[in-house]
Amino acid sequence: MIFNGHRDKTRLMELEPKHISELITKYLIGKLSDEEKNLLDKWLEDPYNQMQFDKITHGESFLNKFEKYEKYNTQKAWKNLLRSKRKPYKEWLAYAAVILIPLCIGVLIFQNSLLENEQVQLLSENKEATLDEILLTTNKGDYVLGKADTIYQIGSVDVASDSEQLSYNSKKTDNKPQELVYNTLQTPKGVKYKVVLSDGTEVWLNSETKFRYPVNFISNKREVFVEEGEAFFDVTRNVEKPFIVNFNHKKIQVLGTEFNVKSYEDEDNDLVTLVEGSIKLLTENNDVELVPNQQAVIRRINDKMQIKSVEGALYTAWKDNVYLYKNQPLNTIVRDLERDFDIRIFYQNQDLKDEKFSLKISRKLPFEAIFSAIEKTHEVAIEIKDNNVVIRKK
Repeated sequence: MIFNGHRDKTRLMELEPKHISELITKYLIGKLSDEEKNLLDKWLEDPYNQMQFDKITHGESFLNKFEKYEKYNTQKAWKNLLRSKRKPYKEWLAYAAVILIPLCIGVLIFQNSLLENEQVQLLSENKEATLDEILLTTNKGDYVLGKADTIYQIGSVDVASDSEQLSYNSKKTDNKPQELVYNTLQTPKGVKYKVVLSDGTEVWLNSETKFRYPVNFISNKREVFVEEGEAFFDVTRNVEKPFIVNFNHKKIQVLGTEFNVKSYEDEDNDLVTLVEGSIKLLTENNDVELVPNQQAVIRRINDKMQIKSVEGALYTAWKDNVYLYKNQPLNTIVRDLERDFDIRIFYQNQDLKDEKFSLKISRKLPFEAIFSAIEKTHEVAIEIKDNNVVIRKK
């Protein structure tokens, strides 16, 4: 506990800015104690403080500040902060709060990024990857990714990996026949990762996704497999080698375009959303061509298909680390959160599952902060205990 005992308003104004920032951070994630709430309420009696509080806690503004913070040079930020102490107190306080709130919430993410200083790990035969590791399966063995900047070689292809992506770069070789070799990349719960294939096609993998693809495209077609999960494709155009995506006994044919495939076993429907270009979707019962901002909704149980117009950005925001929903059933949002966090969610009122919600918030925030945002903007009450979340009507 940072604050102890009774403090009047005069004493409150003497608090260090980082203490005020921590209070506001706890407010955002719903962790204020009664004593801390009283302290924050008294601090907000000052109209200037209330104005700064509103700016800082405004949803979209806060998200932008958080995202900008991740690009910050923290040492430089602290020097600027200390230098700004020569300014009037209130101006310094506002400046400190803007920097410190993202710091408080993002510190775990930032610390993790500083620890990435070890080589890619080749797993031994008697060791398995844990559920929270990015796993690359090759014909030479399994590798844990995301923990270092590493370059290695598979056949005639140079492979580079870092904390955010895996890249394949096909080198020029002689005319000797090449063997078609597949790799499989698996992302764990709550992790997204990018793959740049040997033809330059970029693929973003969402949480709990399994993706199989050739190390090098050597045939007259480029064929990959989304075996489970969700992936966004930005395909390099090549008229001579059409790009084919396989998922759940279905195919997508494309020359060059951007689209999203969502195919989780625990959901009722597969979703294919076209952002740019054109694709042909092939199932056992239908061949359908999509145009931008169209989505195919395919029932997993019988392959029945519905084509509808959508806002493509709503279904691809995840690759930019944003939860973005517009008039979506609460249960759709909840399933995504359960997939990204180690939590269990219970409904006290089952009809809440179909209530329509809208939300825009960073995927990098703690789940407490995300549920706090849902609770503040919708008519629901949310109780969190350990990793259990109970949702009920207010």
